[in-house]
Amino acid sequence: MNNNEVVTLYVTYEKTSHYFFDKKYYVDEHIPLVLKSFKPYGLLSAQAFLPANESGNTVMICECLFESNQSIEDSFASKEGELVMDDVKNFTDVEPQRFILKKIN
Repeated sequence: MNNNEVVTLYVTYEKTSHYFFDKKYYVDEHIPLVLKSFKPYGLLSAQAFLPANESGNTVMICECLFESNQSIEDSFASKEGELVMDDVKNFTDVEPQRFILKKIN
């Protein structure tokens, strides 16, 4: 990977048989917390996406653009990362799944 290439992290939340997910809290509180907490470590942006239809299992997707893989690691290993992860219980009981992607072209 080119060292100047932005790294994309997707965080997804998938439905379980019994789950709760507060979409308003996620957008209004959690995403701003992620931005504030991770920008000092190299987060460039974070956006939340809802599926176009509710027939699938995905509840929410967050796309985070980071300066590097190291900035992702540093973000989640920081004390701010602990605060971000601790906040998850305030909007869902779904376990977030993380995927780091790179362009193939």
